[in-house]
Amino acid sequence: MNTSLTHVTLNDCFIRDLAKLLRRIPNIQKLDITCVHDYNPIDDSLFDGLANVLPHLIELKLRVFYVPFKEVKYFLRQLPKLIKLTFSSLLIETDSNGSNWERIINGYLPNLKKFSLFINDEAANINLDELIASFNSLFWQQWPVMIEYYLTTVDSKHLMLYTLPIKKDTLHTFLYGLQLQTNINTYDSNTDRSCYKKIDKLDFIFHETSLSRNLSPKRIYSNLKRLSFSFVSIDPRTYETDNILMDLSQMFSTSELAQIEEIFLYDRIYPTNFVSNLLKLFPNINYLKLSASSLDLSITFSSIDSLTIIVDSSTEYNSTNILRQIASHFPDISMLRFELTNNNDIYILISYCFRKLAYLTLMTVAINESSSPVDR
Repeated sequence: MNTSLTHVTLNDCFIRDLAKLLRRIPNIQKLDITCVHDYNPIDDSLFDGLANVLPHLIELKLRVFYVPFKEVKYFLRQLPKLIKLTFSSLLIETDSNGSNWERIINGYLPNLKKFSLFINDEAANINLDELIASFNSLFWQQWPVMIEYYLTTVDSKHLMLYTLPIKKDTLHTFLYGLQLQTNINTYDSNTDRSCYKKIDKLDFIFHETSLSRNLSPKRIYSNLKRLSFSFVSIDPRTYETDNILMDLSQMFSTSELAQIEEIFLYDRIYPTNFVSNLLKLFPNINYLKLSASSLDLSITFSSIDSLTIIVDSSTEYNSTNILRQIASHFPDISMLRFELTNNNDIYILISYCFRKLAYLTLMTVAINESSSPVDR
């Protein structure tokens, strides 16, 4: 390996292999890495002496997938020169509380100036009162913390914990039932504007418990441009979608609705007219992603010039009908992408689109089926 490397980005590295890798690049200054857990426990001896090998590492972006917090701690305490740390995880543990983070930073990271923490656990089972209390020391006034949680079941929560201002550009959220806790003494709309200005996409998640219509607190996202909608129930038609549309229009101001440019709809089935009525809320959409089964729309969307259609093999569809719907409802698109799970109708799609869509300049077809190559 080239020992002169100073900036490294790496995905999917086992935590146990991290020390071996870093010993081969002693001049590294900035590291952006995703570590995964291989389920074989490790001890801190793997990282012994690493601090002496990395005299120049000052910036670290570390994402971990189900790596135990104690193994993260083994690594971090070998980085005394670190100035900037960005950490994200899909797992909240009792050990990964504010008190333990405070001990790590005070004890092993004396030069740290910038710290960003983001944890998104979709099935957290942890004492919330104890977790919140662990971030209430004077130490955490320099890095304020927000805790959001949604009760998915009696014993489980979707929990997000992050420092402010948030450094991510995408955030999961819930229209109903979201509860907030923070260690900020004064929280108001000005806090939203300063702390969430980087967020440009919200991913709305709807559980069956969303039927309570306990509307989540409003928040100001000054640069919000994109929205996605996912329904956890197998059949989204079980939801009161008229109420959802009404409450969405109340959650956002007219100006906020007008600044939305992109909509992502991932589910295969929606109630009649839901997609059409949803899109009416956002007058300036220019990009839409949705399933072919959701193309039965009631109006024309002339503002949309970029379209992605998901053609899932689990959905019955007629290629000709899909193409007619596209030409009818999106006459002005210039960019079109198909995401297919088989290539049976690829030639029909291509020939029809270039004949019927007058403004089409770019067409992309992605086939997610390795066993069925397209004839050349």
